[in-house]
Amino acid sequence: MVNEGVYKFVLKDEDGNYIYEKDGKIVKSSEFIKEALIVINAGEEKTINNLDVGKYKLYEVDDSGTNVNLINNIGYKVSFSPSNIIEITRQNQNKEVTVTNTLKRESIDIEISGNKYLKNSKINEREFEFKLTQVDKDKREIKDENGEKIEYTTRNNINGEFTFNFEINDVGEYYYIVSENDEGNSKYIYDTNKYLIKINVTEEAKKLVYVMTILDGGEN
Repeated sequence: MVNEGVYKFVLKDEDGNYIYEKDGKIVKSSEFIKEALIVINAGEEKTINNLDVGKYKLYEVDDSGTNVNLINNIGYKVSFSPSNIIEITRQNQNKEVTVTNTLKRESIDIEISGNKYLKNSKINEREFEFKLTQVDKDKREIKDENGEKIEYTTRNNINGEFTFNFEINDVGEYYYIVSENDEGNSKYIYDTNKYLIKINVTEEAKKLVYVMTILDGGEN
């Protein structure tokens, strides 16, 4: 049972700054000011938007910003945008609650494509198979948690085009080798080139973006 009443809190970052929202923007203050007070009626919700990723502490205070003892079984929820909702229940006379606002980024869709050409012959749909293998920058194969190679396969369409589609969910540099599988048809000479591709994933305005570069085996 939540005790009735109005409760006041302040939010601080790891450097001890008071954090509050004003006109849709997050403001930091090294000293306590009235605007930093978060006022919550018992059992209600308070949303603080646009917080940066990081660790924050909530303190219950009085009007002057001085820490006060908590009344047992005060419950409230603080939701952080654009990341997940964090639900906290205050009890047992704790004087502070530590919460971590972790940004949950949306994965970015990656597309790697190419073309297969035949001289003096029309290409048929799904006639050739192509493989994409994840490697490190030194072309060593990367294994998943089960010790298996990270590979994708695809086949060409009626125009000879082939495409690999997959997702990446974090910033970093990723390397892949594109190759053609030799399926043993004696009337074809299969492409033995291995194309090393670099995918550089960065964050812009809290969204993932990428730049793709062919490092070896072809032209940019």
